[in-house]
Amino acid sequence: WGTNPLAELRKTDTGERIAGIRHESGFIHDAQFSPDGKLVATCSSDHKVRLWNSATGSAAGEPLAHAGWVFSAQFSQDGRRLLTASSDKQARIWDLETRTAILATREHSDQVFGVTFLPGEEHFLASTRDGQIAAYDSSLGKLIAPARQMPGKIYQLSRHAGSPRVIASGGNQSMRG
Repeated sequence: WGTNPLAELRKTDTGERIAGIRHESGFIHDAQFSPDGKLVATCSSDHKVRLWNSATGSAAGEPLAHAGWVFSAQFSQDGRRLLTASSDKQARIWDLETRTAILATREHSDQVFGVTFLPGEEHFLASTRDGQIAAYDSSLGKLIAPARQMPGKIYQLSRHAGSPRVIASGGNQSMRG
């Protein structure tokens, strides 16, 4: 989580380095492969998400600019959208073809650290530094239920594509649910 401006692409069978991926300034907080494996998205404290060709490590278009550090991202299953979390207190959904934000959440009370689409991608979750997890409609950006207050910072949300379960991790104390 944000200690270096460099990430490396490597072959899994040999460990051979394919390419280095570098943000000119800032630290990389997260790196994610697109569902088809052709792109990598890197999130950085330089206020940008950059997309890279995973075969060559070369830049794949213009970066997605945010008003604050970008902590995490998740591709939609079709690879056409990207959900991002930022220190500007908002989560966003980006159209990767046009490179525009097509949705932004209301401003949260603290930095948004984690995001994940829910099954079917009609909804998504956003987690914050002050321990809230909020559920949103993916097309309207509307809150669909009151935010749930957890007992600590929620740095990351993760969900396996075939599972209805979500895992929240971070500065958590004991929690249920």
